[in-house]
Amino acid sequence: MPDYPLNFGNIAGEFGFQLLLSGPSEEILFRALPITVLIYSFRESKTIIRIKWLEISLENIIAALFFTLVHVRWSLNPFSVSASWIQLTLSMVLGLWYGIAYKESKSIIYPMAMHSVWNVVVVGARYIHLALLQ
Repeated sequence: MPDYPLNFGNIAGEFGFQLLLSGPSEEILFRALPITVLIYSFRESKTIIRIKWLEISLENIIAALFFTLVHVRWSLNPFSVSASWIQLTLSMVLGLWYGIAYKESKSIIYPMAMHSVWNVVVVGARYIHLALLQ
């Protein structure tokens, strides 16, 4: 159960946050910035896996690992670290998928839209689940 009342304003606010802020900001921080900097550092894109049309590069794998690590829950007071292996696996797969979209489209707009829609779907599913439990 969330730490706030489930009223229209709070639910609409969370959907707005997920749609307009969370996905776009994470894509800039975990796709556009690291992939661009790593390609610049390597002087070229370093393809690791190539299967027909699918190409996964070293910089995409590194960016997806950063993205996955951010989805580990931690606290300083009291100190604790926890993670859901399902969420971490999904974060890695989605991170790679968003990275492929970024590199193929040469635009951060597509991964931003993909990430935002995914976040809204997950939050919506969580609210539906909470409603069914009541």
